[in-house]
Amino acid sequence: MPLCILRGPSLSHLMVCAFVRVTVRYMLHKNITEQIGRYVVTPLTQPSTSGKFLAAVSIRRGTYDRVIRFVPQFSDESLASSYALTEGRNMVLSQRLN
Repeated sequence: MPLCILRGPSLSHLMVCAFVRVTVRYMLHKNITEQIGRYVVTPLTQPSTSGKFLAAVSIRRGTYDRVIRFVPQFSDESLASSYALTEGRNMVLSQRLN
């Protein structure tokens, strides 16, 4: 199944199609997003210089996006991602975003 439908041979359609394919491929392998009411919660991870993983979470509502970084470091990327998603979910559910 194609990820985008081309309606004409214009260069802009080809560029959008390529962008959609790259974005979807990246999202499927790296990010897990969860929608909670009007918020979209996305965990973020980054390797540190010590070889461990840092956790952060993006909490978006409309065009407003808040990114929160956490202090704990994790030995595994999936642990960091799970921690960030759990903390982000708790922030939204307990209304600690003001």
